[in-house]
Amino acid sequence: MKASNRRGRVRSIGAALACVFLVGLLEPSATAEQPSAEPILQRIDVFFHTNDNDKDHDTRLKVVITDRNGGEVADVEGEFGQFKDNTDHGPFPMRVKVPAPVSLINGGLTTMTIDPNGDDTWKFNLRLVMHFSNSEPKHFDFGGTEMSEEATVKVWRTVVYAGEYGRMNFEWIPQPTDVLGSTRGDYARRIPPLLWETCVQGENTGRGEGSLTHVMATASLLRLIEDPTGRAELGAALGGNSPLIPDEPLLYRDCLDRHAPGWRPPALGHRDHLNTTPGWQIVIADLMRVPAFTGKPGTDAMPGCRVGGGDTDDWDVTMALVMRVWGMMRTESPAVLFGPEDPGSHAAKFDTLKKEIASRAWLQGGTSKYDVGICTVLGARVPETENHTLLIRSTRFLHNESLPLLPTPSHKPEYVEMYNTDPNPDNRTNGVLGYIEDFTNGVMKDDFLEYNARPYGRFQMYGLLNLYEFAENPAVRTAAKRVLDFLALKHAAESRDNRRITPYRRIQDTQSPVMIKGGTPDSMFEVWVGGLAQPVNPQAGPTTPSGEMALAASASYRPPTWMPDLMFDRRHRDYLQFFNGRNHQEVAYGGPDFTLTGGGRITPCPYPGTVIDLCAGSGNDKGTTEPIVLIPHQRRADGQDVHNQPSYRNEVRLESRWGEHKSCLERNVACGEYLMVGDNVVRDHPDCKQTFVQQGQQNSYGLRFDGSCSPPGGPSYEANCFFAYGGGTKNLTEEVPQLAYLVTHSCDPAMDEPARKKAFTSFVEYMRTVGAPAYAGEACPRWPGLRATVKQPPADKIDLTGETGGRTVTMVGNDCDDLPGYSMKIDGRPSYQGAGLITGDLSLTGGRVPATIMSLRSTPEHVSVFGEPVRFIATARDPGGRAGLSGTMTFLDGATVLATIPVTPGPDGAVFARYETGALPLGSRRITAVYSGDARFSAATATEPHHVGATLDRAKALNLEGRNLWTQGVRDQAITKVMEAMALIRELAAADPAHRRLMAEWLAFPVSTFHAAAGRYDEAVALGNEGIEMFTQLIRENPGDDALVHGLATSQRVVAGSLWDKPELREQAVRLALDAVATIRPLADRNPFYRRQLAEWLSSPASVFLAGTGRFAEAATAGDESIAMFTQLVKEDPVRDDYVSGLAIAQVNLATGLWPSPEHRARSAGLALDGVTTLRPLAARNAGYRPRLGDWILWPTIPYLVEAGRKPEAITLAREAVGIFTELEKIDPVTYGPKLAQARQTLADLER
Repeated sequence: MKASNRRGRVRSIGAALACVFLVGLLEPSATAEQPSAEPILQRIDVFFHTNDNDKDHDTRLKVVITDRNGGEVADVEGEFGQFKDNTDHGPFPMRVKVPAPVSLINGGLTTMTIDPNGDDTWKFNLRLVMHFSNSEPKHFDFGGTEMSEEATVKVWRTVVYAGEYGRMNFEWIPQPTDVLGSTRGDYARRIPPLLWETCVQGENTGRGEGSLTHVMATASLLRLIEDPTGRAELGAALGGNSPLIPDEPLLYRDCLDRHAPGWRPPALGHRDHLNTTPGWQIVIADLMRVPAFTGKPGTDAMPGCRVGGGDTDDWDVTMALVMRVWGMMRTESPAVLFGPEDPGSHAAKFDTLKKEIASRAWLQGGTSKYDVGICTVLGARVPETENHTLLIRSTRFLHNESLPLLPTPSHKPEYVEMYNTDPNPDNRTNGVLGYIEDFTNGVMKDDFLEYNARPYGRFQMYGLLNLYEFAENPAVRTAAKRVLDFLALKHAAESRDNRRITPYRRIQDTQSPVMIKGGTPDSMFEVWVGGLAQPVNPQAGPTTPSGEMALAASASYRPPTWMPDLMFDRRHRDYLQFFNGRNHQEVAYGGPDFTLTGGGRITPCPYPGTVIDLCAGSGNDKGTTEPIVLIPHQRRADGQDVHNQPSYRNEVRLESRWGEHKSCLERNVACGEYLMVGDNVVRDHPDCKQTFVQQGQQNSYGLRFDGSCSPPGGPSYEANCFFAYGGGTKNLTEEVPQLAYLVTHSCDPAMDEPARKKAFTSFVEYMRTVGAPAYAGEACPRWPGLRATVKQPPADKIDLTGETGGRTVTMVGNDCDDLPGYSMKIDGRPSYQGAGLITGDLSLTGGRVPATIMSLRSTPEHVSVFGEPVRFIATARDPGGRAGLSGTMTFLDGATVLATIPVTPGPDGAVFARYETGALPLGSRRITAVYSGDARFSAATATEPHHVGATLDRAKALNLEGRNLWTQGVRDQAITKVMEAMALIRELAAADPAHRRLMAEWLAFPVSTFHAAAGRYDEAVALGNEGIEMFTQLIRENPGDDALVHGLATSQRVVAGSLWDKPELREQAVRLALDAVATIRPLADRNPFYRRQLAEWLSSPASVFLAGTGRFAEAATAGDESIAMFTQLVKEDPVRDDYVSGLAIAQVNLATGLWPSPEHRARSAGLALDGVTTLRPLAARNAGYRPRLGDWILWPTIPYLVEAGRKPEAITLAREAVGIFTELEKIDPVTYGPKLAQARQTLADLER
């Protein structure tokens, strides 16, 4: 709606320098491809529904559809008149520029731009209807959109296959049950959010958190692909013919092909085609979409101070994400970022890139008053929020360390001038380092002002993770890690399977029953640790955890291992934990198979006014309280809900709508106002759920949580064994609140079904008799309260039959203290013992069992030779020096288990395990040892980077071993060995180009030859062609090197021979055979040494292959040249047996080659006879040639002579053959007896 008559201002997408930069650094966009045999776009119609804010009549709009390669497919543009509130308009037909196939449009973008004539805020829904040939129309709805003169561009991803791509798929990743399973799945859990945010997420405007999260995910995905372990996991997920992640329309795989061609891991010994440069070029291009020296850092809106609503609000978030992407990019080599071409320009390009990044993450220099106070209202400074200050100053800190300081542009952007007032880049003296030290120390003393912040927890994580991962100052990294560990401790203590419920500060209207959206660490832990049973296909996109999961997947931070151990190992639980840094009374009890948590205390708003006690500003709310929820451990089960987020409304909980402190929670007991039991929390059967209706009270419930009582259609309680009982009273008077309670009791999961059933029955009976509550009124000055006293059963007894012992628990709901609410006393003492930041059974250094210390070392250290033994020794010890550790040590190579070995006691109470192997694959490995832990000690991990290298001797030995195995007929093993040798020579050649010659030779033989002989022709072609390409390149680099020319010719000939046996490849074999002749011919011209080889190759393979493909005239020409060359060689040196033999072979080869052609048969008979005639004197003086002479006489010479009408000559030759084989049979009757019989039979047939 229009407010003034000023024309829409010009909006810069980048400075002129950026334009030059893009031309120099970015690859040209790919042209549209045109696959056939799939639906083709025919028409697009656009529809608008205006919501509660209209579009002015003269606001011009444009909608553009681009394909996945960036090519424009269709557009529509115009003013279209006024769109009034709550009206529909359309269809507006788009102009289709390219009739693109659906696969090309899928994953492209829909970009909408408006150009208002003055001010105009328009709220609307956009619908596109695409019509394709041979297909139903596709509908695309983009709802809840708001655009204005401040936000003129919106971009959405056009996902044709929206159903399966609206979610992230974790279903293929096993749910871990221990630290080993969690460690194995570390890389796999990163893949779903990174894939979705890179390939599906729609925002790519260069403005705001959504767009930059996409860029961050893209950079992180590239880094994962460059990591051997990450690449292997991605290959397992999507690289095979049956991918683990459903991707039938190929959206993900096409996306990976665009960003990282060759991303699939190569087979052993094959060429690695990986190229992440296209992806990094996309990242750079996306960063250049971020406008330079633009944006408003900090709080977006404050009455009387700042007006929000623009697309450059919260710009400190955008800059923090730019800085995060820069932190990843700066460790990449320029050859990867810019491509291998023109390496001399890389330094200048990198310097330009740094300036471009600096202009987009423009916060620099020293602190500014606006970092901590956004403005002054009525003489009072309005404080900046904690999360924004952290973002602003962490970006300043990292900019000062790693980017150049830039002058303020001449047009003097308002917020750049406000925030960049101190040009001092020295963080030690400009106040930035001091702030970081004070901030992190303050959090570790009193918690965040915005504790468990919704939705700002992720803002805190941006700043902390950036400092932890990218700060050059080690003290800053350490301080950031302490705070991250504190957040991790909270999550580990208050969650079960990453479901969590906690009191929090900021934005009360974000209160939600969803249990993995409450605080940012919840969803991030699912990436870092895993364990969530439901959902395995969570929704992705705005208001979902996908962005936070992508942030976790981009991070190198991982919680200390004892925390995941606490989350998984039921033996290490049974803890009571308090967090009370802001007097907010967070508390959690972790039973073996559940967590009981929630509650809290209402606290003042985090940013009260300095003049009057006024909580001004959006979301500056009091701290909340939450229900106390029983969160049982769950395992995935067939038939469970895989989509919906877990909600506490489906669990057992104590809801309290009255009171301001609700931390009535202790070991195995809690209280509140109402006991609520989800309908499907356990199986509805008396063995699992008992309900008791009591007059004047809330219903009481007995609940059993184990495998037999798992709810139908839900996750399983297979590994659990515990019971719960609870109930409550209704109001005694109108002023007195209700009071409900819940008691839990753990059992032994090893018990059989009858024993568990009996234990449950006795527990319920105990709670209904011995433990039954006694209610009484509670006198208070302001109004009455309610008191209940129950007996909690002893925790060390499972069968409570006849049990009368236990501890007395008094629960109170009253207003006797400073705040009304619910509290508890146990045996007369207050139950809430939280004082300060962290109190209870857990600390930052461990839990109720020691945090085991691990080490891993190898011999040889960090580097070994392929195929040679390497020994890994993993040691685990108690930090206090106690002995008695037991269990196993599992060694991993990436995610692959190498071995699990029982630990052996060592000195000083430590235990160790040795693992020796000579089978580690070549290259950079990530070796991890995982100690299992036991009942008294926690699991632990240690990781060592280890490089398995190559030596030339080892490569040659493997090559020879493979060739020997081939001659023995063990073909599969032979191929494996020569490919191992190939892998080694590749690594050697990459380090030292001198090895490329040998590598090229091996590619032809034995590698390509063996693959072809084994019927693996595709691999044979690829490997053989690679060898030919390598020799060709070497010749370019070393012109005049005859040995290289000969190597090329030999490779061409060998590969030709390898391919000949497959009819479909014969034309290619002919081409290579002729190439070999053409390559060696000039070599033979200048060096007579090579003439014999040229003569041989002219005969075979050239003449033979030409004849075999019906090209008889060319075959005759090549064969005649071969005969002529050998004839000349024999004349020059008549005693050279190889020359004479070569001539005879050439004659016979040409004879057999021409024979299928009827017009050449007479000549073929003569050539065959010539071959026998040539060979006869050689056989006379060298007995080794006599078998060949006999063979040639029997075939082809005799049959050809008979067919040509020269039978008498054939009879004479048959008698000669009988004589030859008679003599040979005397020497070797086994070999030559059958041939003698054949010769005699031939003679007999001819003489009839």
